[in-house]
Amino acid sequence: MVFAITQSGETADTLAAMRECKPKGHPTLATCNVVGSTIAREADGGIFLHAGPEVGVASTKAFTSQVTVLTLYLGRLRNMSYPAGQQIISHLQAMPEVIRKTLECDDQIKACRSSRSICSHRSVRSRCNCGHTRSPCFAVATWTGPEIWPRVSPSSDRPSDAIHVASDGQECPAYTATIMAGNSFGQAFRITTAGESHGPGNVVIIDGVPAGIPLTVEDLLVDLRRRRPGQSKIVTQRQEDDLPEILSGVFEGRTTGTSLAILVRNQDQRSRDYDDIKDKYRPGHADFSFDAKYGFRDYRGGGRSSARETTVRVAAGVVAKKILREAFGGEVVGYVVQVGDVKANIPDPAAVTMSQVETLPNGEPNIVRCPDAEAAARMIELIESVRKVGDSIGGAAEIVATNIPAGLGEPVFDKLKADLAKALFSLPAVLAVEYGIGFGCVTMRGSEHNDLFVPKQNGGGSSAAVAGLVTTSSNRHGGMLGGISTGLPIVLRAAVKPTSSLPIEQATVTRAGEPTTIKTKGRHDPCLLPRFVPMAEAMVAIVLADHWLRWQGQSPTQNS
Repeated sequence: MVFAITQSGETADTLAAMRECKPKGHPTLATCNVVGSTIAREADGGIFLHAGPEVGVASTKAFTSQVTVLTLYLGRLRNMSYPAGQQIISHLQAMPEVIRKTLECDDQIKACRSSRSICSHRSVRSRCNCGHTRSPCFAVATWTGPEIWPRVSPSSDRPSDAIHVASDGQECPAYTATIMAGNSFGQAFRITTAGESHGPGNVVIIDGVPAGIPLTVEDLLVDLRRRRPGQSKIVTQRQEDDLPEILSGVFEGRTTGTSLAILVRNQDQRSRDYDDIKDKYRPGHADFSFDAKYGFRDYRGGGRSSARETTVRVAAGVVAKKILREAFGGEVVGYVVQVGDVKANIPDPAAVTMSQVETLPNGEPNIVRCPDAEAAARMIELIESVRKVGDSIGGAAEIVATNIPAGLGEPVFDKLKADLAKALFSLPAVLAVEYGIGFGCVTMRGSEHNDLFVPKQNGGGSSAAVAGLVTTSSNRHGGMLGGISTGLPIVLRAAVKPTSSLPIEQATVTRAGEPTTIKTKGRHDPCLLPRFVPMAEAMVAIVLADHWLRWQGQSPTQNS
C-alpha cells in the first residue's frame, strides 16, 4: 500500500509518485486536509484531517495530525488494543496544555539562545539554583536519552561535561546537570524500572503486554521467592517478603492490554550499616563510577546499582514467560553450572527441568540450583567455606530456552544474540556471556564447528514452512544463526563475579583521594549464583517475548 501524506492535496511530487504506483497495482491511501483536492480524488481511499488552514509552505499541525492518524491506523492493523489506542488519544488531547506551558517560557528560551556558549551543543536546559546574582541561570546538560529530563546536582569539585550559562552569556561553574538514562529495555515488550536498594521499594512498568493473559500475584510469587534473600544458608540473610502489588493492567485475573505496573516494597533495610563508608569507595562497586558521572550517589547498598532492583525484573520475566508459553509453548530454565572450580556435568542442557533445578533427588530443596546433585553438594561446601572466612566466590549459570520458533531476531543491529547478551550484561555482577559452543570455538576447525543440516524427523510444528522440514545434527550454534533463531534450543552462559561487598579489611581511598581502609558491613551473598538464576531467566524471557511480538507486528498473517 502507498500512503500519500499531503496538506493541500496538490503536492506535485506526492501526486506524481502516487500516479506512478497505481498502474503497478499498489492501492493508495491519502491523508489530506483538503476535501476535493486532486490527490483526494485520485486515491483509492482517503482520510480527511480537518486540521485547519495551511500556515506557510509547510503546516506543522497538519503533518502532526497525519502522522498521528497513521500511527493509530497501523496500531489497529497490528492488533493494538482499544484501551491502548485510547491511551494514545488521551496523551494527544493533553498536548495543547503542554504547548501552552512551553510557550510561556518564550522569553527564557530567547535569553538562552543569545548565549555564546550554547550554539555548538546538542543540549537541554533546566533551572539552576546556583545563586548566580546577575541574572537567571540555566543548566545545559548533554542529552543522553529520551526517557527523563535532567536532574541538576552540585559538583563544584570536578570537571563538568555540561555548560551552565546565565542569560547575560557568562558561564556558571557551580553545578553539573547529568541525568541517569537507560532505565527502559525492549521495544514491543518494554520494561521501565525505578527504585533503589534502600528506598521504599522498586517498581516496573511493562508496556506491550497482550490483553487476556491470566496473571495473579501468586503467579509472580513463584519466581520472586526463588530470587528472594534469606531463602537459605548460602545467600544473604536480609529478610524480605517480596510481596508484589499489581497496580494496573490486570482486571478479573487477566491482563487488559494497558501498561502493567508492579510494585515490590523494601522492608528490611539497615541503612545505618553504611554510615562508615559514605565517603569511601568500595572496591569492585559502582561507587566511584557513579560519582565520576553524576557527582552524587546513594551509598546505602549501592542504590540504583544494587541487585535489589532486579526484583521487579523477575516479576516482568514472569509475564514474559507466560507470553512465550501461550504463543508457542516456549520455556526458559536456568541453573548453576559452576561455582569456583566446581563444575557440573550437564550432558543435555535442553533436557534439564525446573524440578531438577529446584529439588534434589532426595526431595530436599536444591539451594544452589545445580541439577547435578553431586556437584551441588560440593558447591554448597565451597560457598560455606568462603563465607566463614569473610570472602566470596563467583561462578557461572546456564540459561536454556526451548520450543522457540525459528525466525526471531534481525540480521544486523538487532540480532537476537546481541539483545540477549545486552540483557544478561545489564544484570549486576555479569562479566562474560557466551552462547552455543562459545569460547570453545577458538580451538576448532570449521569442519568441526559447523552444525550440519538434516531433514527433521517429525516435520511440521514450526511457524515457518522451511523450518518445519529442516534441523541440524548438533547445536554448537546455540540455537541462533545470523542473529536469528533456528528453532533449536537457545543455550547461553553468563559468568558472575564474586560478591564485591566483603567484611574483611581492604585498601581504598576516600572521595577526596586520600588512602584509607574499608570493611563493608551489612548482609551480603557469599555467592550470587543461586539467586542470579531467576534474574537471568527473566531477562532471557523478556528478550524472547519482545522479539516474538515484534515479529508478529512485522508479519501477523504469517505467524498467526
